[in-house]
Amino acid sequence: MNSSRTQKHLDTLSIGMSVICLIHCLAVPLFLLLGMAVPSLLMSEELFHEMMLFAVVPLSSVAFFLGCRKHRNLSVLAYGLSGLATLIFAALWMHDLGGHDAETAMTLVGTSLMVIAHLKNYRLCRRCECQH
Repeated sequence: MNSSRTQKHLDTLSIGMSVICLIHCLAVPLFLLLGMAVPSLLMSEELFHEMMLFAVVPLSSVAFFLGCRKHRNLSVLAYGLSGLATLIFAALWMHDLGGHDAETAMTLVGTSLMVIAHLKNYRLCRRCECQH
């Protein structure tokens, strides 16, 4: 598989993982409000965030590297690194510093930055491919 296709697949996979994260962050409070037992049956919030980071950081890093090497647009890297840093900070320290709501809010901000970065990366790489 060539690097262009690999990069597109990584961006698509990373966007999908970001959507899963958004759904998780929004659904858990809804389940708690409704009094459902589903969250207690699932893994803890902390474990979920750490597992997502374990997958998101390497996948996104490779996608950004391949894309930026191809289209040389540093705004993608800026959005991506900001999103990754925000997600890492939220997952590892924000709960202790600001509580669950602050962690959720910061995670949503980081996830949004990641989606923006991956969409920009995907579009720029498609444009580069069309011009050749």
